[in-house]
Amino acid sequence: MNNNSKKLLLGLGVTTEPCCPETPQSSQAGPRFDERVQQAIARSKVQAELSLDPTSLSEMVQEAIASLSIPVNPLVFVLRVHIPFHLYAESESWLQKINQPAGGYNVFPSPSDGAWYDHNKQTWIREPILLVQIYMNQEVLRQHLKTMLEGYSALGKALGETAIAIELLTNQMMIIIPTD
Repeated sequence: MNNNSKKLLLGLGVTTEPCCPETPQSSQAGPRFDERVQQAIARSKVQAELSLDPTSLSEMVQEAIASLSIPVNPLVFVLRVHIPFHLYAESESWLQKINQPAGGYNVFPSPSDGAWYDHNKQTWIREPILLVQIYMNQEVLRQHLKTMLEGYSALGKALGETAIAIELLTNQMMIIIPTD
């Protein structure tokens, strides 16, 4: 068994070494041990495949959507942008322009406690931030991510910030259901 296999098994909670003298080595543990190892490897492969497909929805959600007689647009990609609370008013027109391809954005109603390290002053700076979430489907992400990131860079410069924090999240779903 190579080192990568051992690391994979250890990460899954399966040990390949005896925990005490009377525990047999993996080669002596018989088919039950080998079967558990193979099951753990199979589970890890399935989990890895699911985690690599950001558009995969849980079976329950897929069934619910399939049973609807109305169109549904699952938006499974999210950009979460951290905006300093005191700069939100200056950011609003930028946010509307940058996020127009996604069709909208949401701002969490109260500031979160943020902090960043100031290397010049050798100290942590606490800063309340607003979290702006932009939901989109894969096609919008593919076509507009570059432009949106460039827009956020320009916004950060316009605000006098040294950086803008952006998270890209998957399977943080919003479902849009048309009512007209």
